[in-house]
Amino acid sequence: MDRGRTVRLGLSPTRRRLLIGASLVATAGCLEADTGDEPAAGSDDEPDGPPFELTTVDAPGSEAGTTTVPASDRSLLVNFTRTGCPTSESLLENVDDAADRLGAARDLEPNDSLAVLSVTDTTFGSDESADELADWWTSHDGNWPLGIDEDGALTDHYDVGGFPVLVVIDADGAVRWHETDATATDSIVDGVADALED
Repeated sequence: MDRGRTVRLGLSPTRRRLLIGASLVATAGCLEADTGDEPAAGSDDEPDGPPFELTTVDAPGSEAGTTTVPASDRSLLVNFTRTGCPTSESLLENVDDAADRLGAARDLEPNDSLAVLSVTDTTFGSDESADELADWWTSHDGNWPLGIDEDGALTDHYDVGGFPVLVVIDADGAVRWHETDATATDSIVDGVADALED
């Protein structure tokens, strides 16, 4: 697994509320209200930028350990997901199908120019243990790495205010594609293929 620096920083409740408010336009996903206190005037609790180190879960297609976002050698299709969110859960099958189609169309090997990672954010209402997440992953036929954004820094950095969200992040940490609506397999394939062509 990738080893890198671990980001353990506080979150900005004000920023989190702004992101949630902005995401109300997309009604297909699941939202979680933030009930945190306002930061003190003049406080600087905005998270740093990439790279972010995430804990990964021992589950089908995923090994216990850590992974770094962005990956240093390839683009990532990151599926920001949430347990208990029907839209997030139903999207997992489409992500899997799209990854298979992209791999076949581009003749990609597992460690080639694209990898898939699903991420749960424990600050957004998903506070299951690693064992509970593994059970959830198994019951939804996940078969690629599953990471935990323990402090919400990755979710916050990539402006995720509701779930599910799909983001293609290149090796430099730049967003190449960002989709907030529930997405059909064809749309995922087209969006990711276009992002990889740029």
